[in-house]
Amino acid sequence: MADPNALKAATDYEGQAAALGNLGNVYYDRGDLGRAEEHYRQVLDIHQRFPNPLSEANALGNLGNVYYSRGELDRAEEHYRHALEIDRRIDNPLGQATNIANLGNVYADRGELDRAEEHYRQALEINRRIDDPLGQASQLGNLGIVYARRGDLDRAEEHFKQALEMDRRIDNPLGQARDLGNLGLVYDRLGDIDGAEECHRQALEIDRRMGNPLGQASNLGNLGIVYRGRGDLDRAEQHFKQALEMHRRIHNPLGQANALGNLGLLAERRGHPDEARRLLKEALALYERIGSGGEGPDIVRRALWRLEAGGEEKPRRRPRKRKDQEPPAG
Repeated sequence: MADPNALKAATDYEGQAAALGNLGNVYYDRGDLGRAEEHYRQVLDIHQRFPNPLSEANALGNLGNVYYSRGELDRAEEHYRHALEIDRRIDNPLGQATNIANLGNVYADRGELDRAEEHYRQALEINRRIDDPLGQASQLGNLGIVYARRGDLDRAEEHFKQALEMDRRIDNPLGQARDLGNLGLVYDRLGDIDGAEECHRQALEIDRRMGNPLGQASNLGNLGIVYRGRGDLDRAEQHFKQALEMHRRIHNPLGQANALGNLGLLAERRGHPDEARRLLKEALALYERIGSGGEGPDIVRRALWRLEAGGEEKPRRRPRKRKDQEPPAG
């Protein structure tokens, strides 16, 4: 016969874990990653003492999100893999899709685009099988990012528009902001500067309304890229600095590296080589500390090489953003 005291303790701990998890979500949404981590760790500890595999997988996934948001990709991957293993063992398809997609995010940030695409497609297949439109919209957007990074802008635009249509249909404002921001980046690369600005402004407005600091910082950086493309360097600097300040406030080193890289490229363009070297070296140190791959670190290394070689960026009559001109804004 079960010990009634043990059952009562387990029940009490379930309530505590739920409350701690909800608080962790609040802190995460506010960008307070340190307090979010603290609460998710307490939830994980409870469910390891009083086994609840579904809740344990959720806590592991939430911790993975904290580490991913900080740019700690190895720790994020470890937690997503552990969560996925549990979700497969208990046959939880929604959790499987979520963690497979999260692993795809890790690989995309490392520049392993084929591996990322494979994971997004697996997650999309599960989301469709269980009729999860929120997950489908997310994976369509993720696939769009892969195509954009490969330079297949038409395919990227198609996927971002599909994701936006689905997020509007299910009234998912944060998803809409993400999709609009991604579309803005595509339009910028296609030379449609006005279309890019409009998308980023709409996304920033939604993120502010929803209290999403990570999204706000990303879209401030994206608007900085738009203004730099127009040659409005003062306005670009203002937005990059706002993005950097916000990324520092929420302890997001990847976002800080991107903002520092953008500020360094701006200083290079203005003919301030010493300032450019300082900013670019700080950005590269952050990229290397968190193990970030992809185009951002490569762009920063090329800019540093130009500066060391005495190269100088010449102003163009109609500045247009190319794939290798700046790190991602977010």
